[in-house]
Amino acid sequence: MTHRKEPRATMALPCSWTVPVPYSPQSKGGVPRGRIIPDPVRGGGGWMRGWLSALRAYVSGRSRTWRFAALGVLCLLPLVIFAGIALADRAEHRRLAHRHLLGTVNALAEHAGTVFTAIDLALMQTEQALGEGPVSRSRSDLLFQQTLQGTLRRLPALESLFLVDEAGTVSASSRSFPMPPYDVQHRDYFQSARSGEDGLFVSVPFRGEFARSVAFTVSRRLVAPDGTFRGLVAATVFPEYFQSLYRGAFLTREATVALVRADGTQILRFPDTRASDAGAVAADFAAGAVRQTSGLVFGRGLVDATSDTVAFRALTNVPLVFVHAVREQDLLEPWVRRLAGYGVLAAASSVLMGLGAGLVLFRLSPGPAGAEVCSPAAATPVQRPLEYHNRGAVQVLDAVRSSLGLMRREGEETGAASPFLPRPRDVLDGAVHGLTLAQRLISAASRDRPDARIVNARASLQSLSQLLCGSLWPPLEVVREAGAEQLDVFVEPAAFDLALFELAVAIKQVLPPGIPLRVVATRKVLRLSHPDGLAPGDYVSLAFEAGSAATPGGPAQEQQARLRFVARFAHRSEGALILPAGEIVAGGTLMLPAALVAREPKVD
Repeated sequence: MTHRKEPRATMALPCSWTVPVPYSPQSKGGVPRGRIIPDPVRGGGGWMRGWLSALRAYVSGRSRTWRFAALGVLCLLPLVIFAGIALADRAEHRRLAHRHLLGTVNALAEHAGTVFTAIDLALMQTEQALGEGPVSRSRSDLLFQQTLQGTLRRLPALESLFLVDEAGTVSASSRSFPMPPYDVQHRDYFQSARSGEDGLFVSVPFRGEFARSVAFTVSRRLVAPDGTFRGLVAATVFPEYFQSLYRGAFLTREATVALVRADGTQILRFPDTRASDAGAVAADFAAGAVRQTSGLVFGRGLVDATSDTVAFRALTNVPLVFVHAVREQDLLEPWVRRLAGYGVLAAASSVLMGLGAGLVLFRLSPGPAGAEVCSPAAATPVQRPLEYHNRGAVQVLDAVRSSLGLMRREGEETGAASPFLPRPRDVLDGAVHGLTLAQRLISAASRDRPDARIVNARASLQSLSQLLCGSLWPPLEVVREAGAEQLDVFVEPAAFDLALFELAVAIKQVLPPGIPLRVVATRKVLRLSHPDGLAPGDYVSLAFEAGSAATPGGPAQEQQARLRFVARFAHRSEGALILPAGEIVAGGTLMLPAALVAREPKVD
């Protein structure tokens, strides 16, 4: 049965160590539930590790004041970025709002111009119906009065239609027949017509004596064939017609809409002031607006005391200007609501930037004396695999020397082998194994590629027990469970023996004196993905454990350095090192894929 390789994920562990581990559907996000010592050298993300190393080296040489200043700058950076985005958005929103304002003014001005053109046409038709006779003749002409009423019905904007003779008396009106004498000599439209002003004239607003409502008059001068003044034809326009339209036009809140004469007089205003005098706008602004046709003006006091943005357009063939005045803050109200969102995003980004920058600037930099710094540089120095082989060879030779020295010392003192000592042959076999292992490690340090082969795990454990005769007491006990004859693995022999050596020494050095250490070798078959992150397949399990209950204690940093090497070896061999929780561990299981399965083993 061939061991099937599964996709790999990267597991994050403390102290910035990472290691690719087999993916498991039962594990959360690919992170196994057991504690696996990470691989600091051969983990994923090599370019990221190099970048972090360069950043760590740069930060570590900076003063604490510099780091705090950098932290402040990085916290302010999101605020500055979002402030720039908000200002750019404000400028764009303001430009679009001004364009929309001009579009609204153009549409409403077109409507007003159409209405006044229709009124002018009605006045000219009335003049044609009157003929060239005297205006006073219309006072008793019933047919002419019916013509006035018919014209009035066709134009909903008109309140009345009437004629004024050269003496200033209303001679005919759509209001009644016959029209009682009514003098309008004091009205500005009559005075303008008598003074010889041609064309359409729009009067100032006034409160009528008949309707008792504020209105204005649109009039046209009547001239006899000989050029003498013979009166005028006029129409009273009811402002409510325009105001009802503007009321439903969805204008900006607090907006002002007005029809303005060239002298600045407002003849129509929305919202309605309900007064005979609707107020006036700046005369120079009104005169300039008539000449310029359309545009946008900024400033307070042009139309009212609050509006500071004024869009205008002059009406065609009528001496009037349509004005739409708004407050800038009303135009920017949607942007102000978005600004609150920008503020929340900027604050959240600043907090996240501060947390990330704090971790980089202070967690990766040297702390005060005696403080724990969670970085690989503060722990046991990381060694490359080949460098570790050289150091491992030295440690193995130390174990060989200890075994031979113990045997020689006991032999000189007693003259014979002690019953409490291991057999001389076991010591010699262990020494030969140690020398062979040291030779392999030194040879592997000069090779670029590993030399993997099939290795019997039980034989390697037995040789390990013999090698550690002079280093461990009681001796390492190797236990093989029933039915576990096939304990072959496909690994690098030298690295495998060194990993077993390191794992045994790492566990034994934290156990109290006299506590035995044993290793249980067995076969396990995983039908499904294992909770500890192992893919389905056949495995050889080598479980190192204390022979009796004991509380571990010792140099945790040195133990972690040894266990990291074992974890790196397990990763290269498609296996895993599974350890109990805790900084100091008194046991561990090395799981390696089985090689060349000859029969179906017992299911765990």
